Amino acid sequence: MTERDKEFFSYCCRDSAVTYEINQVLEPLTHGTSKEHYRFNISLLNSLLYMEHRGIKYNITEAASRREVVRKEMFEEQARLNGLTGRFVKSKDDIFDRARETLAYKKAFIERHDYGAIAVNAYKDSIKDAARLYQVMHSPPSLAAIGEIEDLVGVSLNTGSPKAMKEFLFEELGLPEQYNFRRKSKDEDAEVPLTADYEALLKLSKHCIKEDNKTHLRILTHCINIRSLATRQRMLSIGADDDGRIRCGYNIVGSDTGRITCYESPTGSGYNLQTIPKYDRDLFMADDGCFMFQCDLSGADSVTVAAYSKMLGDPTMMDDFDHGLKPAKLMVLMLRGTSINFKDREALKEACKDIDPDSWDYFACKRVVHGASYCEGDQKISDSIFTDSEGKFYLDRKDCKKLRDDCFFTRYRGVKMWQNWLNQKIRERPTIIAASGQVRHFFGRKEELLPKACAFEPQAVTTYATNLALYRLWTDEENREGKRLKIEPLHQVHDALIGQFRKENAVWAVSKIKSWFNNVINIAGQRVVIGFDGAYGESWGNLKEGKI
Repeated sequence: MTERDKEFFSYCCRDSAVTYEINQVLEPLTHGTSKEHYRFNISLLNSLLYMEHRGIKYNITEAASRREVVRKEMFEEQARLNGLTGRFVKSKDDIFDRARETLAYKKAFIERHDYGAIAVNAYKDSIKDAARLYQVMHSPPSLAAIGEIEDLVGVSLNTGSPKAMKEFLFEELGLPEQYNFRRKSKDEDAEVPLTADYEALLKLSKHCIKEDNKTHLRILTHCINIRSLATRQRMLSIGADDDGRIRCGYNIVGSDTGRITCYESPTGSGYNLQTIPKYDRDLFMADDGCFMFQCDLSGADSVTVAAYSKMLGDPTMMDDFDHGLKPAKLMVLMLRGTSINFKDREALKEACKDIDPDSWDYFACKRVVHGASYCEGDQKISDSIFTDSEGKFYLDRKDCKKLRDDCFFTRYRGVKMWQNWLNQKIRERPTIIAASGQVRHFFGRKEELLPKACAFEPQAVTTYATNLALYRLWTDEENREGKRLKIEPLHQVHDALIGQFRKENAVWAVSKIKSWFNNVINIAGQRVVIGFDGAYGESWGNLKEGKI
């Protein structure tokens, strides 16, 4: 054994031995529901490791093609922004001088317009940029090419630089300063940090709409578009492993609310696949001869709120769920001024069929329901609708207040009763035990704990219900042929389980998946089965072959 081998094995053995010794001390301290929650998490580890190893087949060619389109759109937006802000190159001489100054060795003698010499003599950390500049300079001068050139030679407004953006927005344009209260230091005397992040840009654009400042609004719109396109092109540039599959890693205890967190795979592929937008999910494909499926829980957060409301004497929301009615859809009918008897649940169910789940008002009303349930103010709800929709939807705070107070709280008076009951409980002892068995202790000022406490169990139950389905998939003996799974788990996204099965097994698989999601959960003394919507098809983004 070499010295290096000795070091390697000593490190690994010591690490596992220390972990075992720590476990011997901690395990006797866990008991009751917390121990059940711990054991349940342990039972999920093999299924999560399976998903990490298995990965998902990825359309590398289409992703690369789509990324080029997105990059083109991004640099077109950059060129328009540069033109509006006066940050553009004025001539080829200007481009050359800037490139020679920023990319090439200053001591190198380079003939004017010899971009090839700049590429050869580039600084070590500028070689790729210099080579790309040489390539772009020999292409047709499209709008996208101009934007990329201006970016490469450092003349563009860098929307990805916090420092540059704060100086531009608050000093040059004189727009209202924005602060990130979520990143405030625990030190009460510390200043709240100034921010120019994506959310700040959206808030500033709303300010410009109110002020009717069209010039600043155009500038902000370009900044927002560039940020969004830059994020998407980074997503599309993720690499697959040598077998053409995308993988990620999971942390089953990665969040306070019990949600599983996701990150780049140890193999180097993927990243947080829980953030993949719907319009790029078609790049994740089922294996040959297979269908891919996704099952999403239906209104899981609100079901938990409904259970507590019923416990405290108001069964209205739970009765609505039992009749197939979602609170957000009923609020859409109220927002639209639909003429209907809101006590007639059958008539309401029929009217709700006309509500498009992708409509702006349904999106807005879902945010109102969540905000009202979690003690958010009308301004916070209005801001959430605007920022979560990336500036596409706006509902005035007065409308949000009316929907929250006159519609939601009026129909579901039990929500306020639950919030008051929970507030009293955490003031006496700031500890909550969720239906999953997870125990969470809250720290901080007691008058500031209620929003976090209200959000905790609904989110914990949502993840728990999804994980129960994953657990049953993994432990069902009928789902195994030797060591092979008939229905494979591929991914988990908080309230959704994604997997695949052989096409010839579709009828059997649909029946099995339904049974795995049919789980009774005891929430606030109520035996609840959380509903779900499911479908399957050729890819994660194309689930049109059938319903589950």
